[in-house]
Amino acid sequence: MKYRWEKIRSAFTGKPVDSRQVAAMSLPKRFALPLFGSDGISSVAYAADEIILMLAVAGNAAIVYAPWVGLAVAVVGLMIVGTYRYNINQVGDFELVHRRLGSKPAVILGASVLLDFVLTVAVSMSSAATFLVALYPELQDHRSAIAILLIIILTVVSLRGLQLMGKIAHWPLYIFLAILGVTLCIGIIKSWMGVLAKAESANYSVLPENVDSQLIGIAFFFLISRSFSAGAVALSGVSTISNSVRFFRRPKKHNAALTLMIMGTITGVLLVSILYIAQVTGVTMVHDTTQYLLIEGRAPGEFFHQKPALYQIALAIYDGAPLIPQLLVFATVAVLTIASFTAFIGFPLSSSALADRRYLPVQLRSINSVGLYRNGVLLLAVMATCLTLLFGSDIFSLIQLYLVGMFLSMLLTQGSVVSYRIRKLRITLAFTSRRHLIRDLAVSIIGVIVTAAVLITVVVTKFMAGAWLSLLIIATLFGGMMITRKHYDAVIK
Repeated sequence: MKYRWEKIRSAFTGKPVDSRQVAAMSLPKRFALPLFGSDGISSVAYAADEIILMLAVAGNAAIVYAPWVGLAVAVVGLMIVGTYRYNINQVGDFELVHRRLGSKPAVILGASVLLDFVLTVAVSMSSAATFLVALYPELQDHRSAIAILLIIILTVVSLRGLQLMGKIAHWPLYIFLAILGVTLCIGIIKSWMGVLAKAESANYSVLPENVDSQLIGIAFFFLISRSFSAGAVALSGVSTISNSVRFFRRPKKHNAALTLMIMGTITGVLLVSILYIAQVTGVTMVHDTTQYLLIEGRAPGEFFHQKPALYQIALAIYDGAPLIPQLLVFATVAVLTIASFTAFIGFPLSSSALADRRYLPVQLRSINSVGLYRNGVLLLAVMATCLTLLFGSDIFSLIQLYLVGMFLSMLLTQGSVVSYRIRKLRITLAFTSRRHLIRDLAVSIIGVIVTAAVLITVVVTKFMAGAWLSLLIIATLFGGMMITRKHYDAVIK
């Protein structure tokens, strides 16, 4: 019976692959960027939507601020990327924070990172399903099923092997960048020439959601802060690359730092460009179409489906010709899939590091196992599926959870660098060494201040929208990990 079960399992997941292959990966920048940078770059597919959705609560007039909010996100993103890039030899994962800040901050980081990976899969696959539904509206009732099917496919691929994905992952990203880059360039040129068509939603009317229509004072500041918080999801790829330095080809730190800067620049340029064209073409989106949207003076009904902003601007740029916009949709789905695959690499590695320290069950340890981190992959798939079902693959709701864990882990990582450099400064006596160390410390402190400011903004503006649930999940994971550690310590004694 056991032999038969093993045979069935091998047919499903493939032959076992030694998990030490993960550590042996050595990727050049052209392959590492798609594999570890897709998380950040692909986020422009839904980050632009989130900014527009947040501004729309004040009505159509507020959407004009979308490009400026995108620019603010891009500038802050480049500041964080710059500090990460400068400190690439110091930033890292759970083990680094454990050594420099202690066990409790490290466990909080671990919980935040695990939640991050789960939400990366849930958000990316839900977004992919939304794009497919935009292309095939008859599938609207099956959006959650499509997202879960994509998660299952990713799980099977991750169980069957990793090396192949490392070799083919670059194609979806580069095809996506080529199609989107050409599209945006044509759109910008057309807008300057005054011949750019309007988006199909340009004539929709948005009913303000109890927000001061004049957008003055505190109301305006809070609105911009909320939209900035929503767009900050575009910074999601920063920690992914910084935690994956080991997988880069030598010189690892230099290649990782350069890849991080390339990813940040591409993401910022794409986000601002998409929002600019969305504003020029009049893209209109709301979270609840049944209450706050009017089409020709009438509510569209519960079965109405909004097309993502990226798809709408592509249709406007090509005057309704469907071919290239459809190709862009498929390329977007592909790059979102690669972004999720990155989580299937990172989650097992992070859970294994926590299990090595006895904060998670030993079944998640993967040292010298031949299961390719099988238990971690399956656990991630189950958790992502549960969240996707719980929120009905609603990207807007899922992103509210995503932001807190992402910036909390980034803050703890950068805080560990500051702590280390302060301690080092106390024992450094040489003038030249102290001068260099003070410079490095100043850069690190800037990174902490910017990241902390974004985290506070996210928590304050998104608390009731879902940030409280993210904090609750992190606190629950933290408590569970500490209890697990006490259990293993008692067993060892």
